[in-house]
Amino acid sequence: MKSSFLLGGASLLALAAGASAHAQTAQPGAAANSAPQAVSEIVVTGSRISRTDLKAESPVSTLSSATIASAGQPSLDRVVGQMPQFEAAQGAAEVGDVQGSIGFGGGASYSDLRGIGRNRSLVLVDGRRLMPSTPDGAIDLNTIPMAMIDNVEVITGGASTAYGSDAVAGVANFKLRQNFSGVQLSVQHGASTQGDGATNQFSALIGGKFDDDKGKAMVDFEYSDRDAVAGSARSFFTQPSVRFLGRPPQGIIFAGGWGSGATAPSIAAVNAVLAGYSGTTPIPGSGAYNGAIGVNTDQSLYTSALHGVCAQNYKGVGSEKGATVNPNCTTAGVVLGNYFAVQVPLTKYNLFTKAEYEFNPHITGYIQFNYSDSTALDQTSPGSSKTNAAASQVLKIPVSNPYVQSNAALMSLLNSAYGGAPPAGSSFYYSKLLYGWGDRVQDFHYSVWQALGGLKGDIPGTPFTWDFYTSYGRSDYTGQAHGDISIAGINNILANEGVNGCNWNPFGVQTVSTACRNYAGRTDNTTDALTSKDVEFSIQGPVFHLPAGAVKVALGADYRQSQYSYQPDSLFVTGDSLAYGSDTPSHGEQDAKELFLEALVPVLSEQPFAKDVSVDVAYRYSKYNSFSGQSTWKADGSWTVVNGFRLRGGYSVAIRAPSLADLYVGQSVSNENVTSDPCDAQSSYRTGANAAKIQSLCAAQAAAAGASSYTYNGGVVSIPIQSGGNSLLQPETADTWSLGAVWQPIHGLNISVDYYNIDISGAIASLSPNQILTDCYGTAANPSLSASNAFCQRIQRDSSTGTIALLTSGTFNFNTIKLDGVDTQVDYTFELGDLGLPEGSGRVTVGTIVSYLNHFTVTPSDGTGAVEYSGKVTDGLVTSDGENLYSHPHWKANSSITYNKGPFTGSLRWRYIGGMDNLDLPGSRVSAVNYFDIDAHYAVKKDWVLSAGINNLADQGPPFISTLELRTDAATYDVIGRTWYVAAKVKF
Repeated sequence: MKSSFLLGGASLLALAAGASAHAQTAQPGAAANSAPQAVSEIVVTGSRISRTDLKAESPVSTLSSATIASAGQPSLDRVVGQMPQFEAAQGAAEVGDVQGSIGFGGGASYSDLRGIGRNRSLVLVDGRRLMPSTPDGAIDLNTIPMAMIDNVEVITGGASTAYGSDAVAGVANFKLRQNFSGVQLSVQHGASTQGDGATNQFSALIGGKFDDDKGKAMVDFEYSDRDAVAGSARSFFTQPSVRFLGRPPQGIIFAGGWGSGATAPSIAAVNAVLAGYSGTTPIPGSGAYNGAIGVNTDQSLYTSALHGVCAQNYKGVGSEKGATVNPNCTTAGVVLGNYFAVQVPLTKYNLFTKAEYEFNPHITGYIQFNYSDSTALDQTSPGSSKTNAAASQVLKIPVSNPYVQSNAALMSLLNSAYGGAPPAGSSFYYSKLLYGWGDRVQDFHYSVWQALGGLKGDIPGTPFTWDFYTSYGRSDYTGQAHGDISIAGINNILANEGVNGCNWNPFGVQTVSTACRNYAGRTDNTTDALTSKDVEFSIQGPVFHLPAGAVKVALGADYRQSQYSYQPDSLFVTGDSLAYGSDTPSHGEQDAKELFLEALVPVLSEQPFAKDVSVDVAYRYSKYNSFSGQSTWKADGSWTVVNGFRLRGGYSVAIRAPSLADLYVGQSVSNENVTSDPCDAQSSYRTGANAAKIQSLCAAQAAAAGASSYTYNGGVVSIPIQSGGNSLLQPETADTWSLGAVWQPIHGLNISVDYYNIDISGAIASLSPNQILTDCYGTAANPSLSASNAFCQRIQRDSSTGTIALLTSGTFNFNTIKLDGVDTQVDYTFELGDLGLPEGSGRVTVGTIVSYLNHFTVTPSDGTGAVEYSGKVTDGLVTSDGENLYSHPHWKANSSITYNKGPFTGSLRWRYIGGMDNLDLPGSRVSAVNYFDIDAHYAVKKDWVLSAGINNLADQGPPFISTLELRTDAATYDVIGRTWYVAAKVKF
């Protein structure tokens, strides 16, 4: 038997070389190993005690392998994110303005239960923790072998007593197949109906028993890939409003960028230049010109970013991808939506193996190994020098540069700005997208593995069973950032034309020579290594009997340790990166020692209106190396009133310990977007009831910011944000409770309704740019509008221009989060023959899961009022690891109708996302969106299944949300359009 097993494995490896995809359908239930186990006990998600029923006191929803397969996706984030209990998270789509950012979180796929952050719920496999991919502790769903999934159980509410830290919102437990014999091959291919975004999957599963059924083993190999879909391929992302950036590829001298000792050219001097160009009109007024001046590729000048005045003589529209003028005609720039990968390309390999061997009737050994190798890509526009003279990422052009001296029109404006000939050694600042050095493209490569081994068995002569295991895992991350430019290198080129054979004209869009690219261009390499180990022993069984049944207990202890070491590229460390930002190395370690105890107590049995009443109580004590011991506990109850009707509920206290990233990640500077500046003379702050005090506050930060002429121009502008970890963080604590009912009124009809309530104190959060600005210039956190306010101290302004030079964020136990809602699930299966149709007409299953979010309230500790996010979309809710929590509709639902007759099964699904108010734009509303999908499966033979499906039948596009960076929530809504897939599965 061993030789045939190995021969089958060799044959599969040969087949894998020529295959490209895989598909899945629902798997049959596992068979019992032997007669004595025919009535086997199981452990429900959220508990450590085995039982003979599937009754869970906590609300449980189950996602089948068939539902996962019907999504037709090579990664799990899409299908999990479509469940009403989840909010969409980063995965196939980037979430927020993360393009071009640095760190160690890109390219992964995540889940976000209840929309409160991806690291506030636990992702488990068969009730055990997985190896994280990054120090933020969140689990990359790419590491889970999809072909091995039997189902996914999702519980809402704190589960820290069962699993330890992080199970604040709940748990997603991926339950894998436990028995498989034979060989199964699956292939799948799909794409969008526009001909792009292709996906491919392949899996090979081998399993069997050996040594007279004492042992069993399974090996699963999987390959998946997903092609990119560029923003330029979807009209939605080419709109001028989708991430318009006022830094055109031709370049501009921004207001305040004329150099040390200079002011600005006069309007008269600018009009004199414009008079030489056809189709221009004089700029009204007199005095200093406060807009931007750019240089076209033909070396003529153009105007831009002057408040209320259209850009003139700009010749770059359409010259490069996305180059245009903004809708109000004032500013030349580029639409960055053209450059984004709205579908993130992915290539991944998975290898999973597990085996068990019964040494004797009382001891069984087991091993498990999980390996994942994934590569994803993020892309955006070329890097750009900033519109801020105080920033480090600027181009500084000497007036002596030959391309300056040869441009008479430009020299005339420089002379005007200096009030005469510029002094020797003078220079000015130039902002532009640096096309010649290529787009910014980041490759994210993760190699993640986890090995687990243990023994389990029973104590002879007793009903007690025990389990001991240990695991060790490692995640190696390598990030390559292409298209970077050395600040020192490119500025040396401008100061010394001809250096190393490089001559470069910075004005307009000019060809960049190989010598220049080699001299100033850079590819940055960043690494992170994360290790994790876990040791656990548990014992459980009945301790005594009550009239209603046996009292069962489970108790145990575990030890967990994790550590990481992060090393960014030297260009990031020295701050010499023009296209990305700065970062610092970091490392850290965390360990936890825990004891846990659980008791399942039957209270009543077979009594009138008390068919079964039981209570499940548990306690866990956790001691971490970085803060004091923490206690968590729960008390759940189940009351079966009569057969077919049961009440359930419970209360728990849970924690989330700060992650390694929360505690130890180094200080870094990256660029984020703000769309308004409270110091802008036209802003509501400068024109409102406290206008005089705001003006004084702005002037105290920088005289130019308090001037009556200070204007924030250029559409969406990136500003440097400094952030980092905080070793003084304390655990978040959560009080959660739920109450629900399960009803089976007739055969085939199942109804469950559950209310949940989650209250998190000391929620860890980083200050967003908008939060810092609101707290500094608002009276809630700064009643006296003083420049010495702690939030105002986080704002640094350019002394010459008044613009924001740096915002200093941070990570704190900053928020209180409260949310509650109701989940309803209805499933009804019936034979058409029961409706009067001929026998054998087939079976129909109708199902729906509806989630209602009643409240989602966040109260900061800065004194500002509570913000209600339920039924809202906003750009203002960001987690400590930079995750944008955009959309929180009141209503979400997934409904389906499935028809089955013999070898054929077909389904129609309806996905509903409720409408929302735009919290950032009062009076604006996002309409509800409906998606419809179909899939069909036909068993040619018993173990030969063909499948096909179409998702987003109506080719429904995403809604336009003007206040979000991408002008939509690319993870919540479908940004690709209609897609299809075909699949085949065969078992030998």
